Amino acid sequence: MHEKVTQFVQQLFENPPADLAEFLAAHGGRREDYVYEFDLDDLSDPRHARRVADAQKVLPELIRRAQEGKTMTFTEFVEFVGRGNPRTTGGKAINPIVALCLSEDLPPLWTLVVSATTGLGSGYWREHTDEQKIERQEKCFAHYNVRRSGPRPGARTARRQPAAVIRDTCGDCFTERSASGDCLC
Repeated sequence: MHEKVTQFVQQLFENPPADLAEFLAAHGGRREDYVYEFDLDDLSDPRHARRVADAQKVLPELIRRAQEGKTMTFTEFVEFVGRGNPRTTGGKAINPIVALCLSEDLPPLWTLVVSATTGLGSGYWREHTDEQKIERQEKCFAHYNVRRSGPRPGARTARRQPAAVIRDTCGDCFTERSASGDCLC
């Protein structure tokens, strides 16, 4: 593994984001598998070889988008690569991009693959907060001397809460009314 990639992975394990730490704690033995996702040299596993090939295919497009100040959603990533599911695309697909960026002295292009709803990358990378993810994106754009073409995503301050269910209850007997609005009392 490239020296910069090895150093990145070591730092990631020494100071992981909360979701990565939680994942590795819950899935014993996955640490070695996770390190393997960054290895561009060992392509003995056909699935990993495909992910590295996908990373090499999408990297020029990420550079082009960075030069234009744009991001790429997970859906666009899947469409560009030609396979996968945007809902399950995550670290395994993105980690080879991280390794390529680090080994080729490129800016953090992996931060440009974002959720369509938030404009932020998902977890399992070195960024710990949403603000740090945004700073990494800005660093990537600054490398190409451009500004973000769209609005800057806001850091999420709270998780979305489900809407409260409003029930039509009778004021006399406090039972829930039927769909027609009739009460049992």
